Parts: sequence; C-alpha cells; structure tokens
Amino acid sequence: MPRLPALAAADRPVDLDLAGIGVMPHNTIWGPKIVAALTRRQDCDILPTVSRTSLKKGRANLYIAYAGTFTNNLYAHETCIRTQPSIEISFDLNPNLRKSKATNPYVDARQLAEGKITRLERVHIDDHHIAEQLRDAAFGLVSNVPEDWTLTIELEGRHSFRVRPKLGADSLVLSVVS
Repeated sequence: MPRLPALAAADRPVDLDLAGIGVMPHNTIWGPKIVAALTRRQDCDILPTVSRTSLKKGRANLYIAYAGTFTNNLYAHETCIRTQPSIEISFDLNPNLRKSKATNPYVDARQLAEGKITRLERVHIDDHHIAEQLRDAAFGLVSNVPEDWTLTIELEGRHSFRVRPKLGADSLVLSVVS
C-alpha cells in the first residue's frame, strides 16, 4: 500500500499523484482530510470529496478502435466509476500483458502500450452487469449527467481521454472526443 509523505505542518497540501496514490495530477487535497481507506486498485481510493464505485472486479469484454484498426481480444479488469466532481470510468488493461506472448490479448495490449493508445477512437464495454451498474451509479444518482466523461485506462501507466458515452441495454460505448 502506498505511503503518504511526511507532513511538516498539518495544513500543507499533498499532491496525491506525487504521493504515489495515483489520482489525476490536478487533484490536490489537504493532508489532514485524507481518509486512508484504499482498495487494492490505487485509483479506486475513497476520499472525502471523491467517491469511486467498483462496477466489476473481474474481466469484461472490450472492443477497442484505435489508429484506424480495432481489437476485440482485450479484457477490462477492475472497472470503476467516479461520479464527483465529474464522471470518470476507469479500468485496467495490464492483466492482458500477463498472458502468454503468443496470445491475441498480449499482442494487442502490447501494441496499445507501445504508443497506439494515444490514437484511441472508441471503447465498447460489452458487459450487462457494468451497463446495469452504470444506470444506477451514473444515471440514477447524478442529476444533469454531463455530455462528456473521462475514460482512464491503466496500461503501463495512466492514460485519460475525454469521451462521449452511449449506454445500451447490455453495453457502454465511449467515443473519444477530439
């Protein structure tokens, strides 16, 4: 579990990204207000002003369009949503890199990790459970759901994109907004 740096004064701000907790760099909170309850995945932390909800711990089928091509061999792991102050969907693709190097999930994840992820176009999460959870978490709890969300993908680092969601009966499509 990551440790926070020692504070010289109780009111000194702590940049959580520099502290190794792994939140967006623009999120700075005051040290004394940190609640310390962290889950196994760093970006599913529980802070007084940021609440993340796990949508699915296991794997979810993905269709990813990028750089004029696509893959349907990858799986999202540890999918979470944050609804405040804005909506962010996050998941981890790193477990795809732990497969045999001869498998399609490894090859496709490696391609994305080597730079193709910067040319992400669309992510389609094909999972009934996640779609159902999203209806409750995002659309059920948030008034005035914003048109654009943030998608954060863990893949040998953190990659964030502004996306436009389209929620179907059994899936979620996130189209990258240029």
